[in-house]
Amino acid sequence: SNKPFFATEDLVRRFFGKNVSVAIGQRSSLPKKPAPDMIFEAMRLLNKSPEQCLYVGDSEVDVECAKNAGIPLLAVNWGFRSSDQLQKAGAQTILSTPQSLFHQLLQLRSERTS
Repeated sequence: SNKPFFATEDLVRRFFGKNVSVAIGQRSSLPKKPAPDMIFEAMRLLNKSPEQCLYVGDSEVDVECAKNAGIPLLAVNWGFRSSDQLQKAGAQTILSTPQSLFHQLLQLRSERTS
């Protein structure tokens, strides 16, 4: 997140609890998005490769950040930007509900394990 590190940790703790093991917020040692450095740091902490990752984002900056990191993106239009804005930024897949995100994630997981 481009939010300060302490705010990112607080939001994750409040809304996701133990379901999110790594959250990277803005700090002086990492450039802001769309630079991919925060993504690379999260991948390092999780010991994951770009092929094992997926970016979920809701802004043009997120579209560009995922591209810069070389990982696929699922854009969601219930955050900061509309579908039209996300599409103009280059998003290929735009989801409109948390349920559609959940189903897309299940489908991707099934494709990876088959």
